[in-house]
Amino acid sequence: DLKAEMQDNDVMSMTWTASENADEYIIRRDGEIVSTQTDTLYQENLTEGIYTYSVVARSGESYSAPAFLIFDNTKKSVVDVKETLSEKMSIYPNPTTGMIYFDTEKSFDVVIYNYQGQVVLRKNDNNGYIDLSEMSAGIYFLELRNNDKLVIEKIILTK
Repeated sequence: DLKAEMQDNDVMSMTWTASENADEYIIRRDGEIVSTQTDTLYQENLTEGIYTYSVVARSGESYSAPAFLIFDNTKKSVVDVKETLSEKMSIYPNPTTGMIYFDTEKSFDVVIYNYQGQVVLRKNDNNGYIDLSEMSAGIYFLELRNNDKLVIEKIILTK
C-alpha cells in the first residue's frame, strides 16, 4: 500500500506498508534507482512534472512485485494508476507472444517496466501497437501516459 503527499515546501513524501522479512526497499523514479533503504518513508524535492515511482521489497535473493505510484507535481497530486486514458481504450492480447495492441484514438507514451520496476523499453507510440517479441518471456508492467491521464497494466509475455 503506497501513499504520497506534497508538503508545503515542494517535498513529496511517500510511505508504504512494511513487507514481512524485507531486507531493504528499492525505490525508482521513472525506472532509475533513487534510493535503497530499510525504512518505509521516502522524501524528495520535486520540480514540476509527472513522475512514476515504484517500490520493490528485497528479501535475500527474492523481490516483491513493484508497487507503483504516479505523482503529478504540477497539480500537487497523486494520480490513480487505474485511471484510464480513454473510455474506449483496450489493451490486447494479454497474455501475448510479442505484439500488444491499443485501441485508442490518442497519441501516448509507452514505458515497459520489468518485475523489479526497472524501465526496459520507452517509446512514443502513435501507431496503436508495441512489439515485445525481442524481450524475454515473463511478467512486465505497461504504462501508457497521455498528458495527465495514464494506465498501468500487468502484461504476461510468453514464447
